[in-house]
Amino acid sequence: MSAQGVEEASTGRGLAASLVSVTVLIVVVLGLSAYWWHIAAIDACAVDHLRVSLGQPQNAAGTSYMDVRLTNTGVGRCSLIGYPTAFLTDGNGTVLGLGAATSSLYLPTKLTIAHNASVHAVVGFPNAANFQPGSCSRASNDLSIYPPGLAMSLKVPFTQYSCPGFSITALRPGI
Repeated sequence: MSAQGVEEASTGRGLAASLVSVTVLIVVVLGLSAYWWHIAAIDACAVDHLRVSLGQPQNAAGTSYMDVRLTNTGVGRCSLIGYPTAFLTDGNGTVLGLGAATSSLYLPTKLTIAHNASVHAVVGFPNAANFQPGSCSRASNDLSIYPPGLAMSLKVPFTQYSCPGFSITALRPGI
């Protein structure tokens, strides 16, 4: 084979290898794009596909902490990100005191919730006995939770007082 023939064969193999590399790169990029598109395309949870429940209170230094669980009752997965809004309400739905302040204990992250899976936030209720009379609200009938980004609340029967320091964390996975 002449030097020109060797050069042409070598160039052909180099071109073929380059085409294979470019093809593999395109397949990888398209695959990753489809994966991230699928992750981003998960719809936000709808309030009618969420159920709220409460964990057991844990007492610490004048404040009672409790997990507020949001469970996905919808058929597919959905997502939430951020802080729920929490209010104590009376039997007529009137808000008592101030809503829970956001606690920076956890940073908000996008959470994908499978069917029948839950996420939670930690709510802190300062002990009303540690405050002067009139500093806290009267006792509540319910705890109203607005999931992040949703305008409708979920209610759970709950008796507590809204006192300064009433707080809630960002949603976390599990529980």
